[in-house]
Amino acid sequence: SLFQTTTKEHTKEVAFPGLVCRHCVLNSNGRKFFTTSAGHLGELLVTIANHMTVCKDCPDDVKLQINKFSSTHRAQIQFHLFSGSHKRLMNRVWNQLSTKKTPKTPSNDQRKTNEYAKVDPSKPLVTAREEKLVTPFTFYTMQQVRPCNLEKSGNGSRS
Repeated sequence: SLFQTTTKEHTKEVAFPGLVCRHCVLNSNGRKFFTTSAGHLGELLVTIANHMTVCKDCPDDVKLQINKFSSTHRAQIQFHLFSGSHKRLMNRVWNQLSTKKTPKTPSNDQRKTNEYAKVDPSKPLVTAREEKLVTPFTFYTMQQVRPCNLEKSGNGSRS
């Protein structure tokens, strides 16, 4: 039987992909973020940034950079300077996170289950070549999280 956990209004299965704060990842209550789409991932950036500003393990220089970049982010998005490339990046990251395992053998089981691949928590979500494609806020915020999977326990604070 599948273990499920509820995060706010969504129920997610064990192994569901998400993001974890790279600064508090080793704490039992390290902050994790779970999303259901590329669009929601883009909306989650502000929540991730807000966490960074209060995370006890996040260095002060990171907090200052996030505050600095957030002040210009809204205007850059408003003038559509990065809207297309921002959407493409969120789609790429979501596709990377939400890869499903390929079943080894066909199953006669009629239950619909998602078997998500284990993500590599050491793999950064954005690459240096993507820095100029999105706002500094988006790029820097995405650098502060790493991929993770939902576990039966030890998921810390999550959204």
